[in-house]
Amino acid sequence: MLHRVEPSPAVLIRVRDPELQAYLQQYSFATGPDRDRNRRAFEAVRASIEVRRPSEAADVWRLPAAAGTLTPAELARVHALAAGVGITRQQLADATADYGWKMREVPRTARKVFVIGCGAGPELLFLRTILPDATIVAFDWRDQLFAGIARATDVEFRAGNFMEGLAAPGERADVIFSNHVLEHMFAPEATLAVLLGRLQAGGVLVSALPMEAMPEGPFTRAMLALAAHPERLHALDLCWINAGHAWQTNPSDLRATVLGAGFSTCRLVQREDFVSRFFPGPRADFERHRDRAQRAFELTFGAAERAAKAVRVKPSWLALRLWFGLQARSRVGATKLRHDFAEEILLVAERP
Repeated sequence: MLHRVEPSPAVLIRVRDPELQAYLQQYSFATGPDRDRNRRAFEAVRASIEVRRPSEAADVWRLPAAAGTLTPAELARVHALAAGVGITRQQLADATADYGWKMREVPRTARKVFVIGCGAGPELLFLRTILPDATIVAFDWRDQLFAGIARATDVEFRAGNFMEGLAAPGERADVIFSNHVLEHMFAPEATLAVLLGRLQAGGVLVSALPMEAMPEGPFTRAMLALAAHPERLHALDLCWINAGHAWQTNPSDLRATVLGAGFSTCRLVQREDFVSRFFPGPRADFERHRDRAQRAFELTFGAAERAAKAVRVKPSWLALRLWFGLQARSRVGATKLRHDFAEEILLVAERP
């Protein structure tokens, strides 16, 4: 079913210093071991919050529950590939729910695939299943792959910054695949331009990412208010800001950015039964649980933070780490709220 999403503001934390970009990816709350970098990262975030204002609506294809699942033969192939890999049964089940439907958008005619930000590499099992004869090259900062997965899937792994690896003239791919990578980009236009340049004519970018700037999202209004008055940024805010997710987008902003980068088409796809990557169930349940969790946050952690700001508390480095750690472990903390209740979109964009 086609659903029209009206344009609404999005947010980009455009930190320009590559050193601080890397630091914030590792320490999103600016509470790492280097106190001077923490201070500089905080100041960089405060100086770089941008509001993006797309002018056109975006259409989103909402798939019914049964659409896009792998066939029994494909599922059997995934399990056969996984048999020699250091992945647990539960991890494989979770990966099937996460990646299985995304494979419907990968052309079965692809002969070469780049996978960026592959992490442990579960997507490699699914890409190899549907593309048994393709050349697959996976990129990430360092090798975190499940034991044996590169061998089992016959994938070449390249360590390092994928932006540098792909920016140089050279080989092109029919498909570039990523899963929850683009939201980490501090300059999405530049990233998309590099990816466009590494696709063959008619090649496609297939990329899943969270919509963290939906109008009804947990922290969208707070981010927009902060962007209008960045001088009000407090260290406690960094937990819900999460500067590691620098590009906090929505369908209209995503569409505008992708087409602006030079792609000829931009199709956005979403599941009806898995609105969020981490929340199974219909949209009505998702919205009810999201609103309930947000109210719980406001009555607990949110209230405590407002009180601390009112009396101008300046928490120590240790206090911040403990506070953010507590939120990360709590069902009503900002980390869990952002993690579970960001809608997921699959972007499919073609190079002309």
